[in-house]
Amino acid sequence: MKTTFSIIIPFKNANKTLSKAVESVVAQSMDDYHLFLIDDHSVDNSTVIAQSYSDKFEQITYLLSDGMGVSAARNFGLKQVTSDYVCFVDADDFVATNYLSTFLDILNENPQLAITNVTVTSKILNTETEKQVMNREETLKALFRNDLFEGYSVNKAFKVSVIHDNDIRFNENIQYSEDLLFCFEYIQHIEKAIFQNIDTYFYVLDNSSTMEKSKLGYEFSENELSGIKVLSMIERKNDIKQLDKIIKTRLVWANSLISRKLSFNNSNGELSQYQAKIRKQCRQFVTRNLLLFLATSYYGLKDKLLVTIDIVCPTLLVKMWKLKND
Repeated sequence: MKTTFSIIIPFKNANKTLSKAVESVVAQSMDDYHLFLIDDHSVDNSTVIAQSYSDKFEQITYLLSDGMGVSAARNFGLKQVTSDYVCFVDADDFVATNYLSTFLDILNENPQLAITNVTVTSKILNTETEKQVMNREETLKALFRNDLFEGYSVNKAFKVSVIHDNDIRFNENIQYSEDLLFCFEYIQHIEKAIFQNIDTYFYVLDNSSTMEKSKLGYEFSENELSGIKVLSMIERKNDIKQLDKIIKTRLVWANSLISRKLSFNNSNGELSQYQAKIRKQCRQFVTRNLLLFLATSYYGLKDKLLVTIDIVCPTLLVKMWKLKND
């Protein structure tokens, strides 16, 4: 039976969090949906957990992915979808009971993309804009601005016909920022999107995770190079002149972030020859585009100071980090 929504939850070894994610979907205030639990070849108890939900609820289907990785699992889920709209939820997050009903309210105004807010460990990403109706160009600009709805796939409802008609899929060769690339390619084919500032998705960060350490500013992750790769791919594909500067400033920030983290490692004598080469390349890119970054309104004074100090006097920035984290 065709439903309005499909929800895809890819998971791998998520036995500690999967139940909470699934229960949050089961608790939705509407039941016009089908949930696909896509197993990315788990070796823990999460497979049993997913299968038990599939046995218990007619609206839930368990499937083993035909590939490897979260993007492959999502793409495998997309092959099963026959609904009008599709949403994505990560196995370590959860959604509010009004997750789908909020999307439905927005979709009644006939956009091809519905967007809500994300809460990250009690930090609201957006608190100012209540509602924004955007055309394609405005949506693309907002995607890279960092102050509205970000490039996540999980806080959006996508029209399935747009995905299938244009063969839009998650890039399985990218391990980081694949959501951003998927959203960019999807928005290329729409005319209207609506953002509603309602908190419906809860993004859970583990304080011991690499991502959390990375946010503190001292641990470099190879995944961040994938982020630069994605932004570079988008820059080449972009056909909107006004978007060029926004993407370029995001690239400056991404390169600077890696440079700063490697500067910290360098101060501790932990920088390999490979990392030193990456740091040099990142610093060269930032230096070439520093004036453009300083002129943008998309980053604040604090961010501009961090980027500038790392180029002018990286040792000072390292001292500031050490004082903050000691």
